[in-house]
Amino acid sequence: MDEHSSMDSQIMGLDLLSRVLAGIPTLPKEYLQCTFYDAPLLNPLLQIIDIEPHRNNRSKAEFHGKFSIFWNIESNLFEKIEWPILLNEAITLLGEVGYLVTATRDNENGALFGLKNLIYRHPLRKVELIDQFNTQNGLIISVIRIEKIGFDINPSKNWSFVFLSNGKKAERIKSTISQIYGAKESFETLNKSEIDVEILVLGPRLDGVTNLPVRYFDEFIAPKDGIARIGAKKNFGLSMARNPNVCLLHDRFSLDPNFFNNFDAWGYDFDYLTVEQYFDSGEKFSPILGFDEFSYKKIQMFYYENSYQYHPNGYINGGFIILKKYLHQFCNFNPLLLHIEAEDIEIANVLINFGILPRVNMYTFAKTEYTQVLNNLLRK
Repeated sequence: MDEHSSMDSQIMGLDLLSRVLAGIPTLPKEYLQCTFYDAPLLNPLLQIIDIEPHRNNRSKAEFHGKFSIFWNIESNLFEKIEWPILLNEAITLLGEVGYLVTATRDNENGALFGLKNLIYRHPLRKVELIDQFNTQNGLIISVIRIEKIGFDINPSKNWSFVFLSNGKKAERIKSTISQIYGAKESFETLNKSEIDVEILVLGPRLDGVTNLPVRYFDEFIAPKDGIARIGAKKNFGLSMARNPNVCLLHDRFSLDPNFFNNFDAWGYDFDYLTVEQYFDSGEKFSPILGFDEFSYKKIQMFYYENSYQYHPNGYINGGFIILKKYLHQFCNFNPLLLHIEAEDIEIANVLINFGILPRVNMYTFAKTEYTQVLNNLLRK
């Protein structure tokens, strides 16, 4: 590839497009191309995909998995601090096999090795660098083939809800279970299709819940040693869930009565996310917390006012986490960590090393009883 790095190979305009397309070994007879911001002057076949900054930079679900090539060639991707989320969205738009064509120049927001780390480390991707070269304006163009393992253009909408309970909020759980099944009925009526929803309770049995199917796991009622093994509990719940979309929630949470219909707007191409959150009073509760810099020591955490924005050191608060079931094969919550020992922070750091970012589905929400967790946080 050295010859492509010489001054002789510095390329602009139509020559750039020709080189990229010539280097891609195979494309479908009819294929779709897209971009976010680039004006499609050089390539009139590009479809510009709108992303919504106030929706965590999400693209519309109808476009997910539909494209063969994503282009970002007219500006430096790293000019935007939220470039990791934009990269994540670009890959979401690609089909089972697609090509990412992007221009970068290292700066304080990002570096090329960081971009390649996020792309390569994801456990369900096979990737290959097809080409890389310089342009006359000092940008580096990278052409990367991405194959998605287990890709499904119509991903499953089936759910497992895992309640983490000590039995003290039984009425809250019963109310939330009713909300879940009410939201299921609403979704099936509107969409004229069924979804599978299961409820798991890691804690005491609930009196009066006989008309709805609930799976109980009595070993988590009262550990004999009295130790609150939250990491082990979440691992167990994830392992026992039968459906691909798993919600781990503490017993203080309730759900949007229209949860499944609203979740549809986000789409089911995701790995690790949460939803907008509020206290019962209606006051905002940030689903994303974070730090100035991650470290395995006592550090000041922040409560972010704008959870829809990208926060480089953000993590999902542990009370309401949505994960794909497959992640249990590759990374787990740390079973050594107990309640209030930051199992949510640690798993976020593990996941980012797999190229998996925390996301926030702003189309739906959950509510929580008041928690003291904010007392030790600074707003940002």
